[in-house]
Parts: sequence; C-alpha cells; structure tokens
Amino acid sequence: MSNVSFWGSFNQAVAWDNPGLFSMSNARIMYWNASNPAVDIISGRAMLHDNFFKDAIGTAIHVGSNTDRVMISNNELTGNTINNEGGPLTVLSNYHL
Repeated sequence: MSNVSFWGSFNQAVAWDNPGLFSMSNARIMYWNASNPAVDIISGRAMLHDNFFKDAIGTAIHVGSNTDRVMISNNELTGNTINNEGGPLTVLSNYHL
C-alpha cells in the first residue's frame, strides 16, 4: 500500500497474518482505537516506512512473535510506540516526539 489514508473512528488500519510480504509507505493513519495497534504485524514479513501516525494515541505498530523479518524506518510516530514481541525486527530513524 502506498499513499493511503486511514481516518475516522476505526479499530485498526492493518492486521497482517500471512506468510507473505506486506509493504506500506507514505500512509497517514489517524484516530484508531487506542486499545489496538494501528498496524498489527501478526506473522509474515513487513516493510513499513515513511508513514505518519496521529499524535499520541497509543501503539502505532505491533510486531508479533511469529513474524519473519520486519523493517520499520523513517516513520513519524509522534508519541506513539512500537511494540515488538520478539520477532526479527530492524528499526531505523523513526521520529518519536
């Protein structure tokens, strides 16, 4: 997915539970349910870069323990967090404030 926007009142933008590759770039994600991560990588592989997450809602990205290589880079997290349960993860140059 590239250049997409998620806004309004919703539970989460993505729940990826597939052995393949999920890629998301240049997305804008706003106003998800704070009890869920905006992007949940449950299994498989993922590349998430250059995305914007609305200010301080909660978990922007969750990486589950059944994942196989996840790369998270150059995202504007704006007070949101990345939660890794032990999957192989590379995190580079994300803006947290």
